[in-house]
Amino acid sequence: MKLLKIYIFIALFLGSFQLSAQRITTGIQIGLNAFHQTEFQSNYLYSQNSYYIYYTGNSDKDDKPIYNQFFNGFHTGFNINVDYKRFMLTSEFTVMRNTIRTPVYFPTYLGGILEDDWSTYETINSSLNTALLLSVKFFSRANSPFLQFGAQYSVNRYNERQDNLDSEISNGISLFISENEMYGFLYTDDTKYWNAILALGLKNKDRYTSLRYSYRIPEAGAVMPSANLLKLELVHVRTLNFQRLRKGYKIYLEE
Repeated sequence: MKLLKIYIFIALFLGSFQLSAQRITTGIQIGLNAFHQTEFQSNYLYSQNSYYIYYTGNSDKDDKPIYNQFFNGFHTGFNINVDYKRFMLTSEFTVMRNTIRTPVYFPTYLGGILEDDWSTYETINSSLNTALLLSVKFFSRANSPFLQFGAQYSVNRYNERQDNLDSEISNGISLFISENEMYGFLYTDDTKYWNAILALGLKNKDRYTSLRYSYRIPEAGAVMPSANLLKLELVHVRTLNFQRLRKGYKIYLEE
């Protein structure tokens, strides 16, 4: 119901904005998760579901629990745009898939590390997103750099893939590992939330290419993951003109 209200609001907002619009376009877009950083609050993760401790210090970062990933996800979708002079209002509808990898030492009970070997948890984040964004061109000419900002509503799903995790410690003795070891660290039960979006890009004819930063907006009463997650996306949009609006708001088809 909340998502339906958001769609209705976006439709009404676009409808009111088009009364003074110069052009209405639709577009298709793809995005790559170019950079993703996971920073934990501590070198040790205390699982809420199996009661194991995971060591996450990164030797490449002076043993700080920080891990960088590149091109670990993508999104695709379509958008609707209305233009007015240097401004463009965009409504986006996208689906996204993102893999967060967490290198850890073998899980242990309280009392130390068993082996000097690493395993990797993979947390798959899939989401359905809708956004309302405003783009402002730096110059009045047709092709120009632009600044874009707005908000995105995201409905998320998280699954842990443990194929790469070796739970056998010695002589056939294996550790019990739950299906939600990263719960509380990378995700919580609050899987529907708002993201703030800020992007810098370049318009070239009917193509818009941008570098986008998104940040989850804290909400009152919502439980946030303990890890800090930073994401930068490369986004490419190809617009398709289907009508222009003249003075007097008369619509004609573009030849």
